[in-house]
Amino acid sequence: MKILLAYPWFLEERPDPVDVAPAPMGLYYVAAALESAGFSVSLHNWHDRDLAHARRVLAGEKPDLVGFSILHGNRFGALDAAAAAKTLDPSVPVVLGGPGASFLWELYLSHYPQVDYVVRGEGEAAMTALARGLKLGEDVSSIPGLVFRDAGGKPVANPPAPPVKDLDSLPEPAASHTFAHVALSRGCAGNCSFCGSPALWGRRVRFHSAEVFAGRIKTLAEKGVTHFYVSDDTFTLNKKRAMAACQKVAGMGLPVTFAAISRVDAVDPEILWWMRKAGCIQLSFGVESGHEATRKFLNKNIEPGDILSAFAATTDAGILPRAYFIYGCPGEGEEVIRANLETMDAIRPLAAVFYMLDLFPGTALYEDFKRRTGTTDHIWLERAEGLAWVRTDPSLSVDTVLSAGRRLREYFARRLPDYALAANPSAPGLEAEHADFLSRLGMTFLQGEYAALPRAMETAEELFSRSLSRGKDARACLGLGMAAQRRRNLAESIEVLERGATWFPRDENLAVCLAVSLLSSGRPEEALKRLSPFSQSPQARHWAARCRQAMERRGPGK
Repeated sequence: MKILLAYPWFLEERPDPVDVAPAPMGLYYVAAALESAGFSVSLHNWHDRDLAHARRVLAGEKPDLVGFSILHGNRFGALDAAAAAKTLDPSVPVVLGGPGASFLWELYLSHYPQVDYVVRGEGEAAMTALARGLKLGEDVSSIPGLVFRDAGGKPVANPPAPPVKDLDSLPEPAASHTFAHVALSRGCAGNCSFCGSPALWGRRVRFHSAEVFAGRIKTLAEKGVTHFYVSDDTFTLNKKRAMAACQKVAGMGLPVTFAAISRVDAVDPEILWWMRKAGCIQLSFGVESGHEATRKFLNKNIEPGDILSAFAATTDAGILPRAYFIYGCPGEGEEVIRANLETMDAIRPLAAVFYMLDLFPGTALYEDFKRRTGTTDHIWLERAEGLAWVRTDPSLSVDTVLSAGRRLREYFARRLPDYALAANPSAPGLEAEHADFLSRLGMTFLQGEYAALPRAMETAEELFSRSLSRGKDARACLGLGMAAQRRRNLAESIEVLERGATWFPRDENLAVCLAVSLLSSGRPEEALKRLSPFSQSPQARHWAARCRQAMERRGPGK
């Protein structure tokens, strides 16, 4: 039996898709469980694809069973692809899984004939039992967690399967798949009213062992993955286990980095030190709002002092602190906006994401909305990703909320250079990591996402200089050399790049950048020598050809 699993596309484009672009970890676990049971599985991330692509893949693979993992905003991607699968082969069973399916199972089976089954909750056991039953022609109606149609066409939901107690007992996804998202745990102990996690996981958290977590990173690193997204809702919830995991990763000496998520009341300098030593370069926190009443409405139980100390300690460890803010909540106005701006100035985040409050199935806010208004899940038959709170609150205007979002984003962009220049990591024993932090931050201003901001160039150069004051750093040398090139100060560029090339003789980027400055200074022979150790590189070969052309144009002996 051939099984195709896919993560479909969303309805709306996102300016920064990093949080939704990767296929969910659960899909890889399901694939591994199916493979362990002897099934042939192909797994596809169609986040950046479309229906035409899905149709081609389905036609080419001719699967015997198709499964789609949906959050919520990509549900119509799944439904459209499911319809295409049925057009190609009306007999192929189609299954929906993931949080978006777990909360709206009745809607899908009542209104979309292209969907045959829904798996609620964790999918490893249910999907494997379903595949085995379909293959053998057995009755599948008693599988825990499965939703199906009875003989009369009515959706019937079996009780959920019990949660997997020992996560380490699950088949290892990294053994046969390559991905960049890893997790130490499943579930969240929080009870935020805007999040579906409490309903999905029951506020229970289960953990992998530190050994399995570190081993998975090692396996994936050996496949060429160098940057990871640790997708736990709160990576540091169990400090002892998170520290053990970081210590094991650090002890492997792998050239890896990772980004993670935590809570402001779940970090301290000790765990942050080990996270940085293991390669953590970014840590995200849900601040949600600087306004206490708004945080209370969102059931975000954190204290202002914890917010301040978490961001300060994260920066001190040389980890870039990233803040999530939510706007468009009840009472949105000047007082709330001012509280958010003041909070930004107090915590100085070096990255920030601003979300308008939306209502999603499975959240406490959505359930309250249905009780208050008599609305049913039928609203999700409309081809829309979500429902903004502002459209359900007569006391708010859309213009007010949109203006609040613009002000937050514009203020953050305007203040970001100052936040960056105020960053002064100083935790002892992390000197090399601090130099790395400053040079990474500098590159975001030189040629990354912050390059278009006012004062970006001077901010970048100051950060590179501070990096080199902490230690030898190849990226800082490269950044200063590139900045000097842009200012047409080739002598300065050559000086700093030569210093970097002396420290890091195997760094191709430094050698190429130095060769470009030498070539621009009329010294093609010297440039060519700098490129010769990298003759197998397309980039180096390109500039070597430019050097030879310059030498030919100049003629012999000149």
